[in-house]
Amino acid sequence: MTKFITTILLLFLLTGCTQIDSNEVWSGWNLGKQIPKHLKLKAPKEKILKHRIVKQEIKTPILGGTATTTEEQLFEVSYIDIVSYDYVSENKTDRNVYFKDGEKYSETVIAGKNNFHVFTGDHFSKETDGVYEIEHGATTTLETFKEQTKLSLVDKVKRLFTAHADELTPVYSGSGDDSALGDDTSSWQNQHDDTTGTVRGGDDMIIASHSNPYIQRASVPFDTSALPEGVVVSAVDLVVVAEAYYYDGGGNNLVITANTRSNPASAMINTDYNITNFGAEYASIDLTSWNVSATNTISFNATGKLAINDDGYTTIGIIISEDLDNNGGSTLNAVKITSSDFTGTGSDPYLSITYSEGGAEAEEDNSQVIGE
Repeated sequence: MTKFITTILLLFLLTGCTQIDSNEVWSGWNLGKQIPKHLKLKAPKEKILKHRIVKQEIKTPILGGTATTTEEQLFEVSYIDIVSYDYVSENKTDRNVYFKDGEKYSETVIAGKNNFHVFTGDHFSKETDGVYEIEHGATTTLETFKEQTKLSLVDKVKRLFTAHADELTPVYSGSGDDSALGDDTSSWQNQHDDTTGTVRGGDDMIIASHSNPYIQRASVPFDTSALPEGVVVSAVDLVVVAEAYYYDGGGNNLVITANTRSNPASAMINTDYNITNFGAEYASIDLTSWNVSATNTISFNATGKLAINDDGYTTIGIIISEDLDNNGGSTLNAVKITSSDFTGTGSDPYLSITYSEGGAEAEEDNSQVIGE
C-alpha cells in the first residue's frame, strides 16, 4: 500500500496538478506527426547552449514589379518569429584553443607563439573527450523547438533529486554581430536620423545607403579580453568575407568606426541602429577596391589601434561613408558580408591584432586574431 501511494505521489509531481489542455494533447506532434527534417534540432537538447526568438525576413515577389538597381524594390518584405539557437556541434577540432581558468567556452585559438585567433562570441566548447566547435544561429519554428526540448519522464524524475539544468549550465554569450535597416521610409534624411531600425538577423550582414531610401548599418563586437594586460598594439586588420551582393555608385567608402551598443555580449537590438552609436573612424576602404565573393582585409588607423580593449569588448561599426557623413543618399552603395552565424568558422569576421607586451622591457611582437 505504501509503495502504491508513493507511486501516485510521484506521478502527481511529474504531471502537475493543473488541468491538461486538450487542444495541446490532441494536436500536432502528439498525433504521431513527424517533425520535418529541416526543422529537427541539429544537436541533442543537452547541447543547446542558448536560444532566442528572432524575426526572419520573408521576401515575396511583387507581381508586375519593375527591375531597378536594388534587389529590395522587387520584393514585399515581411517578418515572422522563429527560434534561433546555438549548439555544440559534432565537429571536433584539433586547434590549440585557449580557455580562461575555469571556463568551458572560448573564442580564442592559439595559432602559434603569441599568435591568437579570436572569434566573435564563443566558438569552442571543452567536452570530456576533446574540444568541439560551437555553431551559431541554427533555426526552427517555435512549436518544433518546444517539442524537441521538452522534459521527458526520466528528465522530470532526475529534476526531483538534482539541481535544475539552469543552475548547472555556465553562462554563455552569443556572437551579436548583425546589421539593421532604418524604419522611416519617407526620405533618406529621415531614415538616416532614425533612432531605431529593424535588425536583419540571419547569417550575413548588409551595409548600404541609397536615396530611395535604403540604409543599413552593422555592429560587430569582439571580446578582446584574452589580450595580455597593458599591451601596445602596433597593427590591427579587420578580415571579412564578402558575398555576391555588391553595388558601387561611386565616391563612397566602407567605413569602420567606433561603436557603442546596448550590450556587446548579447544580440544586436533595434536601437543599436541609431547613428549616434557610430563614432570615430578606425579604417575605410574605397568600394571600387572591394573584393566580391572573396576575403577583404581592412587595416586600422592609429585611432583604431588605440581603441583595442584588453579588458573587455572592442565593438566596431560598419557603415557607408555618405551615411556616416550625413551627406545625402546617392545611387545604391552596398556590400554584404558573412556573420558569425554562417555555417562553420572559416567565413566569420575577425580582427588580426599585432602587439607587444607593455613596459620598458617589451621587445617581442605578438600577432593575435580577434573575432571570426
